[in-house]
Amino acid sequence: MAGSIFLAVIFLIFGFWMITVPWLLWWITESWRSKDAEGPSDLYIRISKITGVLFMIFGALNIVDIFV
Repeated sequence: MAGSIFLAVIFLIFGFWMITVPWLLWWITESWRSKDAEGPSDLYIRISKITGVLFMIFGALNIVDIFV
């Protein structure tokens, strides 16, 4: 049970991070692949935010499932 709560909280934190600062995620994971890249594309930012929302929903549903 403690591992499940920990994993759910990790999903919530990572999802929040993806929603609030998607450019930082791009900089850490993708910027090194191109020397001419100036920043993430609009599509990358949108997909990161959508994925962050899904991560937060998944984390919240896991917490609800644990306590219900």
